[in-house]
Amino acid sequence: NGFENRRTFIYDTTGRITRFVDSLIVEPNDFIESVVSKIDYKDDLPVLISSFKSRDSLFKDPIKEVSFKYTFDE
Repeated sequence: NGFENRRTFIYDTTGRITRFVDSLIVEPNDFIESVVSKIDYKDDLPVLISSFKSRDSLFKDPIKEVSFKYTFDE
């Protein structure tokens, strides 16, 4: 219907994804809104993805959080 979702990835100096931005665009390239998602790591594994409206530049009020828990077998 003329709407397009675009995802942009932001990497740190080691090549690990630290954030990604989901933008909603209407043709022809008219920006509507975006959501910034921040990835927290522990022991080089993602443990939390927090998503924020782009206007929340201080990352204070997440609109969504996804947490990961890992179990390892020996």
